[in-house]
Amino acid sequence: MIARYLANTTVSPNKIYIAGFSVGAFFANQLAVKASDLIAAAFIDEGAFPQEVGTAPDPNAYGSPLAAISIINFKGQFGRFHFCGSSNPVPFNSFPSQDDEFKYWTTKNGCSTVPSPSTNFCTVPYGGEGSNLTNLQSKFGISCTNSTEVKYYQLFCGQHAWYDTDITTTPCTIPYPGLVNNTGPLGGPGFGPANSGVTTDSFVWNFFSTHPKASSSSRRITLFPTTLTFNGIVGGSNPANQSFTVTNTGGGTLSWSATKTQTWLMISFLTGGTGATVTCSINTTGLTAGLCTDTVTVSASGATNTPQLVSMTLNMTGSSPTISLSTNTLNFLGTAGGTNPPSNTFTVTNTGGGILSWTGTKTQPG
Repeated sequence: MIARYLANTTVSPNKIYIAGFSVGAFFANQLAVKASDLIAAAFIDEGAFPQEVGTAPDPNAYGSPLAAISIINFKGQFGRFHFCGSSNPVPFNSFPSQDDEFKYWTTKNGCSTVPSPSTNFCTVPYGGEGSNLTNLQSKFGISCTNSTEVKYYQLFCGQHAWYDTDITTTPCTIPYPGLVNNTGPLGGPGFGPANSGVTTDSFVWNFFSTHPKASSSSRRITLFPTTLTFNGIVGGSNPANQSFTVTNTGGGTLSWSATKTQTWLMISFLTGGTGATVTCSINTTGLTAGLCTDTVTVSASGATNTPQLVSMTLNMTGSSPTISLSTNTLNFLGTAGGTNPPSNTFTVTNTGGGILSWTGTKTQPG
């Protein structure tokens, strides 16, 4: 979806972001890994890496991101879930801890951390709502690859919420300690003074605006669409042409080549550069009824995702039989009491496709 959007709009490819709350944050965490070569930064609010119940709560199960990506994470002290890993009560013990996730992102992004990785948000064992949390308010990953950052916050008295009102006034009716007036553990940036009107939206957009994707010389092939379907009739005319585009959604200069295997498929270009439109045409001569498939493989030296594929499907159907009569009228001339008139004939021909099987009926006896 992201690649399609980039290929069909003028949006900056260095300013694609994702944010998620609760279950949406689970998805945002996964997408931050799988599409990190496209996304500049991700905001995870009250969510984690989802795990299958009964499996070890390990973020590394999702593999490594394709590129460095900036991450910001909010977790309310009194939120619905306490992401403290396997010490959580069932069924939440299948989620990785917030500390494990912080370690995952800072390790994958090649960051230094403040405070040290051994300083945790969570203590074990789980002792009831809020009791397993330390007084630590934030953990930052700094000096990361390509100027990315990782920022994790524990919001004191925070709830399972996306704050659309002033975030600096908590359900405890006090500002978040250490997170206002730039007095956090790193000396800032904090949320600003109490009653400053800072909301989740404004804080996150400020983070996004200062964390674009680092420019890269890495090329990336984007094809759209990635599936083309044609419908043909045996003995009929060829189906209309269709096309797909080849775009470089990375950096540098993209030079690509394309291959196919079937003779019934023809493509207008076998090589090209970014922004090319490749026209695909079909020749149905000699084909019988059935399903025909082929794949156009687009490759580019130096592209991070080479090769990419476009699936081609041709549905060939036999044309329907068509009854054709040599005449619609036969005339006979007879004399009452005389002999029968001579026979007369007509022919039945199939002027369509397939096999014609016919029956005839009449209305008069004899």
